[in-house]
Amino acid sequence: MAANAGKHAEALELYARSLKLQDEMGDAKSAASAHTRSGPSYLVLKQIAQADSKIRTSLEIARRISDREEEAQALGVLAPLDLKCLAFREAEQNIEEAIRLVESARLELQARDTRAGYFSTRRDYYDLGPFG
Repeated sequence: MAANAGKHAEALELYARSLKLQDEMGDAKSAASAHTRSGPSYLVLKQIAQADSKIRTSLEIARRISDREEEAQALGVLAPLDLKCLAFREAEQNIEEAIRLVESARLELQARDTRAGYFSTRRDYYDLGPFG
């Protein structure tokens, strides 16, 4: 477990460096992604408040720049965090919103096989709602 925690701590250092560079470049899309991806590492380290803060920051950025895919990703990461905190209604709302965003994007795809492929990349949201 300690080695695993060390890897997550190392990942968080890399995310922090990445975020600094993204802020300097004004790259909000990549910053939102880094915030989302740091959330699970904070969870592994049992830093729940930091995980929640990072994911919610990502959600704010994604909504501000109208990045529906990153918004769905953040909501998909936030739902299990809400479950861990016993916030069942919030988890349900977040996963439902993530699925709505994924379905909307999937329906915009022209080719049927492309839509099916896109679904398979987002299946984890469907497996989680309502709570797996």
